[in-house]
Amino acid sequence: MTTDFPDTDWEPRGCMMAHDTFEEALQASVAACGGNKAVAAKFWPAKDVYAARDYLAACLNPHRKEKLDLGELLKLLRDARLRGCHAGMEFLTAHLSYAPTTPITPAEEHDELQRKMLQTADRMQKLADRMFDAAKRDGGADHAAAVGIAQLRQLRA
Repeated sequence: MTTDFPDTDWEPRGCMMAHDTFEEALQASVAACGGNKAVAAKFWPAKDVYAARDYLAACLNPHRKEKLDLGELLKLLRDARLRGCHAGMEFLTAHLSYAPTTPITPAEEHDELQRKMLQTADRMQKLADRMFDAAKRDGGADHAAAVGIAQLRQLRA
């Protein structure tokens, strides 16, 4: 997965400390992603960069009504994670009484998805076998279904 935020060589400041509010944790995430101006420019490219920066600052201010929408929040947390900053997620798990989470690498995610996909394919094969057997017991009346199931088997092979 790639990010649109500029590369940095530094350790994200404020990401390893506990935060009192979710907004503080999000501010640490923004800092890890290059700061308000860089993040705002990526979130709202049609806005003037300074207006976007000010809007983002308002979204991260608990005393203002402006807030990030769910998609923006997820993008921020995802991009911060790619930068090694887990402040937002750690705040959520701590304040919702979940066990601490461990980020996984893209390769680990790929392996898990591949495992689930193979399990699903195996379940589909078993269902196709049962459908084929049921069609045969029916005396072949549902020959079209049996042919479709046979084609599904070929896809699996």
